[in-house]
Amino acid sequence: MFYKISILLFFSLLSLCASETIDPPKGYSLNVELQETSILLGETTQLTLIYTYKDVEDYEIQEPEFSNFIVEELSSKDYELKDDWFVEEIHYSLKPLQEGNFTLTNISAQTQIIAGEYKNFDNRSKYTKIFSLTAKPITIEVKKLPNNITAIGNYRLSTTVDKKTADKEELVTLTISLYGDGNIQNLDMLKLSLKNATSYLLYTTKSKRQHLQTKVYEIIADQDYVVPAFELHYFDKESMSVQASLTEAINIHIQGFTQIQTKLTDNNEKYIFFFLGIVSILVILSLYKILKIKRVKKEPTLIKVIKSCSNASQLYKNCVVFLGKSKELDVLIYALEDESTLNFKTLKKEIIKELVKLGLHERNDLFLTTKDTL
Repeated sequence: MFYKISILLFFSLLSLCASETIDPPKGYSLNVELQETSILLGETTQLTLIYTYKDVEDYEIQEPEFSNFIVEELSSKDYELKDDWFVEEIHYSLKPLQEGNFTLTNISAQTQIIAGEYKNFDNRSKYTKIFSLTAKPITIEVKKLPNNITAIGNYRLSTTVDKKTADKEELVTLTISLYGDGNIQNLDMLKLSLKNATSYLLYTTKSKRQHLQTKVYEIIADQDYVVPAFELHYFDKESMSVQASLTEAINIHIQGFTQIQTKLTDNNEKYIFFFLGIVSILVILSLYKILKIKRVKKEPTLIKVIKSCSNASQLYKNCVVFLGKSKELDVLIYALEDESTLNFKTLKKEIIKELVKLGLHERNDLFLTTKDTL
């Protein structure tokens, strides 16, 4: 398999070496056109590549890439002119990412041709000629919109509900509509935020024929709420000014809901509440200190158990869980294995000192583990 791949790579390189690079023949051309050479930031324009060719062996038009622009291919078409000349047109959309004057360059096409008398030869690559075409640079101006506005066009915003009075838990349908044309592709910038109610997005629609986009919600609540006003600022190219479309807030009344009125207290009541609050805090702090002192004085359960051990075997069972905590403690615990140990009381004291030193004397969880497993 490797041998076959090597052979193929060898002949591919050989064919490239065998091809002759020439200047572009007369009639072959690569041109580029812009639908608009001056646009606003947020708008898109169309770039068209036009490649004219005749009797080619193969060709490749390089995909255009420009910094500060988003490039997307829209469509392409091929058609014949006359005398066996052909044209390929490729259309791209250009969306600028920042303002400024930009020159679009490096738009090129690679072409291979072969004379007719050599087309039936076995080693066609030997007679293939290669040339490159580069389109002339083209300049585009991107203007910044005032007040950092991104919407461009002519719009009218409106909101409607199917009812302004509803029962508890009864659904209310809200429709947000945007009429007009421009660069707004969807209504994602319009966010519905409600207090005392829950909303669900049902669907969105878009109609180019009606120049209309809509967003439809269902709202449910058990008390009165307000659908907020919406505001859209956009740049109108006809008047060359910033315009705004506003909607009004909509009050929704829920039947059976009674607003609970809060009783206001006078100054004397406020002082009483303040005094009681201070007293409560002092009492809580005092209780906390008392409990903390008692907790400090209380001897840990583990130490009590170890002190109550009457022989080496019993002490070993309660201390074996601490093996591995320190070398000194391990030596003391292993010494307990010899039940004939004469200095049992001394070992017990030394073990307690080591536990306190290591901070293990308060680890009742280790004590419980020992109790449950031995």
